[in-house]
Amino acid sequence: MSRYIWFDFGKTVSKNTKTAVEVMQKTNLSWVVEPREIQVVGGSIIPNKVAITRKDTNVVLGVVNSTYKCVQNSQVFSFLDESIKQGLAYYYAAGHIGQGEKVWLLVSLHDEIQLSKNDTIQKLILFSNAHDGRGAIRAYFIPFRTRTQTLLNISFGKRVEQGIQMRHVGKVQQRITEAKKIFGLAENFYDVFESQIKKIYNANFDQQKIDLFLSNCFEKYSLDSTRTQNTLKKIKQLYEKEVKMFSNDSAWSWLNSVVNFIDHERMSKGKDAFDQISNHLESLFWGSGLLLKQRAWNAVSTLIKL
Repeated sequence: MSRYIWFDFGKTVSKNTKTAVEVMQKTNLSWVVEPREIQVVGGSIIPNKVAITRKDTNVVLGVVNSTYKCVQNSQVFSFLDESIKQGLAYYYAAGHIGQGEKVWLLVSLHDEIQLSKNDTIQKLILFSNAHDGRGAIRAYFIPFRTRTQTLLNISFGKRVEQGIQMRHVGKVQQRITEAKKIFGLAENFYDVFESQIKKIYNANFDQQKIDLFLSNCFEKYSLDSTRTQNTLKKIKQLYEKEVKMFSNDSAWSWLNSVVNFIDHERMSKGKDAFDQISNHLESLFWGSGLLLKQRAWNAVSTLIKL
């Protein structure tokens, strides 16, 4: 895959983009949502329920209680502007899932993790907001390996898919303070992450550990099935490519072979190509792809005794 998959459902923005409103404009996310009454065909209006609808496409994004308050894309991430202005990070990219049920925004910290001359990790934070009534704003820490265009999103001791929940509403200053706390937590996360991946980078796997690592990654699947055997064969090919590309034969290469497979080879189901790509992106950010990476991280961490 020649480009990262989020480019199909989002765009990067220049570093000089100063406000979330500008990000939404540059990434075609300035559309508006509104609640609309729901009526049974040939019948009465359904009480206490509304359909959250995109005004530009008339697509229904979700059905919620009539008390639900819509927050527009142009408003929902503005609490980050002060932190961006102060130089804590910069806006990096934004996009959506499906027809707009979820909107996501990526910001990047300024410094990077340099493992070797050609192996760099960008420190990203993902913010998401749901228009289908499924949740509040959430933040996630997502290390991005630039050479392979892969996400190394994992968690230390918490459910990785939950992220950090934030409120949609509240006093502006309070939400700005929440944002600064998240950037502080991100710095702490990346300090720990850097320390641990350097240990993985310098750790070697013998054949026994390789077998244990792969079996632990796919313990929920039948290791004797043709599908799993084909997956393991592909991961071993990706490992050989990793070693050749980065001149590093270590536990780090095995971990990234699984991550490369999840991001670029393990496609999601869907009724058409559009649906498949959208589902795949959601899987990488919040779903089964993310959880499989966490399993791989737990396996390699146990084997090298992090």
